[in-house]
Amino acid sequence: MASRNPINRADDVTQAGSATPRPSAVAGFQLPTPVSTMVERTRLLDVLRETGQRRLVFVHGPAGFGKTTLAIQWARRLEADGVAVAWLTVDSDDDNVVWFLSHSIQAIRRVRPDLARELAGQLDSMSPDVVQSILSTLIDEIHDSGRGMVLAVHDWHRIRSAETVDALRYLLLRGRRDLRFVITSRGRAGLPLEELLTHDELVEIDADALRFDLTEATEFLVDHSGLSLSADDVTRLQESTEGWPAALQLVQLSLAGRDDPAEFIGNLSGRQHVIGEYLTDNVLASLESSLVDFLMATSGTARICADLATALVGRSDSQQLLDQVADANLFLQRTDDTGEWFHYHRMFADHLQRKLQQQDPDRVTLLHTRASAWFADHGMLIEAVDHALAADDPHRAVDLVEAHAMDLVEDFRLATLLGLMAKLPRPLTDLRPRLQLCVGWANIGLGRGELAQAALRNVVTALETGDIPADNRAALQVEVTLATAMDRNIRDHIERLPDSVIDRVDGLARPILSVLTSDLSAADALNRFDYADVERWHRSSIGFGTAAMMAQYSHCIVGLAAWEQFDAATAERHFTVELTVPDDADMGIINAPLQTIILLGDLRYQQGRLSEAEALLQRGAAVLPHAAIVDFLLTMYGTTARLATCRGDLARAEQLLATGTRLAEERSLPRLAARMINERIRAGMPLPDRTRAQLLNLPPYRACADRVHAHTAELGQDSAIRLLLAERAPAATAKACEQARHLVAEIGRQNRLKALVQARLLYACCLWDAGWHDEAREIADPALSLCSAQGVRQFADDAGPGIGKLGAVMH
Repeated sequence: MASRNPINRADDVTQAGSATPRPSAVAGFQLPTPVSTMVERTRLLDVLRETGQRRLVFVHGPAGFGKTTLAIQWARRLEADGVAVAWLTVDSDDDNVVWFLSHSIQAIRRVRPDLARELAGQLDSMSPDVVQSILSTLIDEIHDSGRGMVLAVHDWHRIRSAETVDALRYLLLRGRRDLRFVITSRGRAGLPLEELLTHDELVEIDADALRFDLTEATEFLVDHSGLSLSADDVTRLQESTEGWPAALQLVQLSLAGRDDPAEFIGNLSGRQHVIGEYLTDNVLASLESSLVDFLMATSGTARICADLATALVGRSDSQQLLDQVADANLFLQRTDDTGEWFHYHRMFADHLQRKLQQQDPDRVTLLHTRASAWFADHGMLIEAVDHALAADDPHRAVDLVEAHAMDLVEDFRLATLLGLMAKLPRPLTDLRPRLQLCVGWANIGLGRGELAQAALRNVVTALETGDIPADNRAALQVEVTLATAMDRNIRDHIERLPDSVIDRVDGLARPILSVLTSDLSAADALNRFDYADVERWHRSSIGFGTAAMMAQYSHCIVGLAAWEQFDAATAERHFTVELTVPDDADMGIINAPLQTIILLGDLRYQQGRLSEAEALLQRGAAVLPHAAIVDFLLTMYGTTARLATCRGDLARAEQLLATGTRLAEERSLPRLAARMINERIRAGMPLPDRTRAQLLNLPPYRACADRVHAHTAELGQDSAIRLLLAERAPAATAKACEQARHLVAEIGRQNRLKALVQARLLYACCLWDAGWHDEAREIADPALSLCSAQGVRQFADDAGPGIGKLGAVMH
């Protein structure tokens, strides 16, 4: 079974860890080249033309009914009319929704490179939980481009997973008419056909429609193939095959060169699969044994090229033989414009493989072994693994994955790694510490904390029980510590790394580990309000000169530190840093994820540049990694909800806050939960009675030693003060003033200028509401001056209820 994956992409034909071009990178993403003897299905094409621009053309029927032929011909007609057609041939690995969407985006970008620039390569580092956001962004991009297109999905019947079905269903039902579909399948499952039919958005071509009628059978057998058949002969063939296109093609091959076809025609009878076996045997019987042997040996891979064929059978004339077979229409079709890659008709290939298995099962194993070696040498990891497993060599398959696992992690091909792991037998993988460590990293990157911790426990067990050299043991222990710290960092538990790790920062096995050590140390310094140490670790991080994505994360941390100090200009400089990226660099590394977009969106909001903020946050939603640190989540669900409220879209704000609240509960993130409550209060949304009571009974604020706890506690105090002011009662206002005064005093003990400015403005609002106007102006004046100097107008406007009146009087 061949596979396509985010490693093997149409726009980047290199395998992670290898600079070897992948010749078949376009296979599966390119509209197949039509066969020269292909009959033009004019009758069906006219039906499609007359049905207008309905969103789904659905072609379904059993194997060999010409679904692919019709889809190709319709796609070519659309292209002739100026419509871009993206082609995706589905394989079983597309049951992984991340891979299916990655492949779909790759197919789209082959014909529309202006689309999905920031989505290409992203999904592999994300969880299926964010799929809907990706789909929505894709739909919007196509619509906003002003140019319609068609996505052709071939062999949909190979999909079984509910997640992939739901993804295509979302595109079909939520998309507009500028994104249309042509889907071929052997069955009708997994598609919202009734909904589309109800809205007159479905054109369905079934097996009965696909059968060749007498005119088409005559055109194929007589006009195209040049057979000397009478009208009665053609009628008998059309009736005996019931118009089954594949059977008629086999008939054509079997009749070629026969002087008297009557006896052959008279022997045709029975069910379709019986006809197929009989006719295939007749076709093979007419060929030289050496050619039949070549066909059997080269039909075990989903696609074949001359170099691969030579590796399988050792024949130097493989290119000539492939060309000969394709030119003779022996169920072999060229799949690219260069004629380098070929694809056997599945029915024909299956029959050849059955014959080979019956004749020489040991040779089948040998061929899979050779195929695995060839694919591995050419940087096609998934194909190499698949053929190793087909050769009943799971140890080789595990070795292959382990050899490339860290490359996949570094390239953020996380879903690819976990998809490969799902193919491997667990008894062979659980006690491989290096492999389990990579599985841990992948699950951390996808926000799957429990699975990550299980993998890391496997590493610890292997270190305790396995015979591992001391140097390797020490290196693995350092990585386990780093992985555990990263997992806790994502869950907002930020701690200092042990000295045993920090002291080795310059000598770790891979630069990415040194970068991670520096970044985790910078995050710890930020959490301790040690801004000089943040800067020191930032210089350490970027000094290792690794991928753009890692540099972005370091800039995020130092930018957050600058914003904590109320230095908007420095924060902006880090959030807008230009990273030098080669033109041919891996898009997965560049864009996975574009973290600075998210934080820049928040800063633009604080500056009052709302339209820019909205655009940035929309882009950020599409690339937000599932394992995002809480600072990103605060922006994506808190700031975006506040912006929606500013726009008057309370329904959108409510949806964002509900999603953020759910994430906070699922992942036990008190800081995010506190922000969601605070935004609900700001927007005037109702609160549960229990939550309201807890806020109104908070004890006085005490300065916190770390940023995470300080943010959480201060959000609670801000929420409580706003609730008290909303009561419009003297006692409640007096209590709000006291809590706000205490908040200012406690924060003033720390080096946290932004938090202090925010607290002073909130206190000024309380004083103003209590009638202490002179005192309010005295408190607010220096804070508003700082906001003006930093250019953060919206930050001031949002500081507290009634701030607008206070600012207007002062102005």
